[in-house]
Amino acid sequence: MKTSRILIWTVITFIVLAAGAYVLLFGLQDNAIDVTALNDAVKTAEENMDGDVSEALSQTAYGFAFAVLDEEGWCVFRNDDRAATTAYDAIQSGGSVISFDGGTFLLTSNLKNNMRDIRKTAYGYIVGILLLAWLGCTGYLIYLNQKIIWPFDEMRRFARNIAGGNLDVPLRMDKSNLFGAFTESFDLMRAALKQARESERAATNSKKELVACLSHDIKTPLASIKALTELLEVTVQDENQRKKLETIDQKTEQISLLTNNLFSATMEELNELIVTVSEQQSLVLIPMLRTADYQNRIESCAVAEAMIDCDLMRTQQVFDNIFGNAYKYAGTAIDVSSLVSNGFLHLTILDSGGGAPESELPLMTQKFYRGENAAGKSGSGLGLYMCDYFMKEMGGHLKVANQSGGFAVILSFKLS
Repeated sequence: MKTSRILIWTVITFIVLAAGAYVLLFGLQDNAIDVTALNDAVKTAEENMDGDVSEALSQTAYGFAFAVLDEEGWCVFRNDDRAATTAYDAIQSGGSVISFDGGTFLLTSNLKNNMRDIRKTAYGYIVGILLLAWLGCTGYLIYLNQKIIWPFDEMRRFARNIAGGNLDVPLRMDKSNLFGAFTESFDLMRAALKQARESERAATNSKKELVACLSHDIKTPLASIKALTELLEVTVQDENQRKKLETIDQKTEQISLLTNNLFSATMEELNELIVTVSEQQSLVLIPMLRTADYQNRIESCAVAEAMIDCDLMRTQQVFDNIFGNAYKYAGTAIDVSSLVSNGFLHLTILDSGGGAPESELPLMTQKFYRGENAAGKSGSGLGLYMCDYFMKEMGGHLKVANQSGGFAVILSFKLS
């Protein structure tokens, strides 16, 4: 509970106790005079005025102070030294004057005033004690707040920042509290964790930059190998050698695709992967699809006419990855169809290789994920991940599904 709430509750408790004491002391009724005893005293005084009034009235202990005056106003009996001897004093004290044959009965009622004074004094003492207790509790709460509660709250906030990965907020140190040494140790731990994290981040970025540089450098010799292979395919007459060259060309294409994926994924992690979106005619996708289909597996290719947003280079990479996967895992003919709806051009690339397990479909666009049928086949698990990333950066999206006995990749390009 917050210290402010505790203080508020102590104030409320003090007010309630003070009000309760007031009701208890001043809400009680004063002890009423016994009317029967009063009538008996007056009757006794009246009957004995001609005799010994003192002896008759002194035989009974009445619970109130009174005096008896004769007809001339002289006091003939007084049962208490505090009893008023004049009508004025009796009335002033809150008592009564009762006349009877042969005299006057003066009832003194100073008990009410005495009890009121006593109650006032008692109430003052009670309120004073409650006030001292409240001040003591308040002072103790302030002490606890400064020495224990506040340091604990600071350490709790500090632990929350550490758990959330925020290592830039230091823990304020106050050696006057009970946890001064602990706070200093915790802050030293924070500084050490921050330094370790920065070192780890620098090492990770260095590795990523090395991978990106190597991936980029590999592209040049691969391009040379591919160019020489294509040249030899044209000049070589022997059919057996031509098939070997075609195999080299295909393997070179696979290595190039893997290298591009690795390079793109590394640059994406370094926040240096650039996607430039521009307005394009959808028919431009047809030659890009044909380029990606270097094994000529496309049987039908229908692309609806529309203006779409895309990056031509990144779109070509998407097509290259999808066709590479189709060659590797299906090895069948490929159909390309399209549909314009809901502000998107939906392009479906479908093979007839039997599809993939339904449980694996949601995982296929995750980084480094490879399905059960990937065993023994080359790949890094980055192809569909990069395709999904590129499509999102271009304002579209990618979906995989099983359709018509095959595996379908549905690319949704945003209409301009």
